[in-house]
Amino acid sequence: MDAAQHVLMIKDYVQLKLTGVAAGESSTRAFSYFYDLVADAYWPEMLEFCGVEMAKLPPIIAPGTTVGPVSESICAVLPPAAGYTVNAGTLDHFAGMVGAGSYSDSVVSESSGTVLSLSFIAPNWKFDPSVLVSFHRGLRSQDIVCFDCADSGGVCLEWFKNNFYNGESYDWLESRIRARVYAIDAPIFLPYLTGLNPPEYFKEAAGAFLELTLRHDGIDMAYAVMEGVAHLLRSNIDYCEERLLGDVDGIVSTGGGSASAFWSQLKADACNRTIVVPIETQSVCRGAALIGLVEAGVLSDIHSAESLAPIRTKVYVPSNGAMHRTRYERFQRLRDLLYG
Repeated sequence: MDAAQHVLMIKDYVQLKLTGVAAGESSTRAFSYFYDLVADAYWPEMLEFCGVEMAKLPPIIAPGTTVGPVSESICAVLPPAAGYTVNAGTLDHFAGMVGAGSYSDSVVSESSGTVLSLSFIAPNWKFDPSVLVSFHRGLRSQDIVCFDCADSGGVCLEWFKNNFYNGESYDWLESRIRARVYAIDAPIFLPYLTGLNPPEYFKEAAGAFLELTLRHDGIDMAYAVMEGVAHLLRSNIDYCEERLLGDVDGIVSTGGGSASAFWSQLKADACNRTIVVPIETQSVCRGAALIGLVEAGVLSDIHSAESLAPIRTKVYVPSNGAMHRTRYERFQRLRDLLYG
């Protein structure tokens, strides 16, 4: 450590190589574990414990800040342009919120990829170590954005398809599920294939099919897997709503899983909340571009992007609430019997 000139995150290092400027934007600082979120400054006690000199850490800057121009040596190998400038940007999930139009109070941004993650602004936030989600600085100075991530997301369906329907596509599997009018009689699936998952963090957690009988087959089980992930989403949203958010006005869903209209509708039904899916799939790239346009003065704020290109969406409204409420209650009861 004595020989080190800088102590940087990978993102900071890339910025340094491009511009020659060492800087670390605040929305990613919590991942370094050297950062005091409440003080918006480095954490002296942790630095001393780890043997890291404060002087070797990059200055903390706000998300979306211009770091500086790209160095001449790098510009020489890039296509000709009036100039190249590096913007510090923000955490990819938060850029996705901007790009999807969900960087707003009382809106939850859900990313349904291999993992299941939630991001949202926490109004009137105060540090509480009993609240089991991570907290990060947001795009505005007063914003605290919460990030909640369960490893058992889309990977559960990938595991099921690869092991029970190897060679078949997701579209094939979904078409078979759609054809089943009795799919609602499927078993209950606990999606803990990766072990501990929020909000409960059961130490003994493992995946399970419950209430499985001879009348069930692989299609019923596939439905149960998709529904189990939707139930995991609801349990996390309910937890965050109670502890941090108050009433949730809407859920904006992005990521690979959101491409499935069937799964998006199932999530809306299981969560008893409207799901909005942007048609634009590259919301992170859109968000990063919008942040850069605001910094450059082309846009007044991140919410004025509608003047350039309105966000087109698909909306999934919950249906058959009594049936889905009953199945979620069974999910909760069986989960608590095993791990409570």
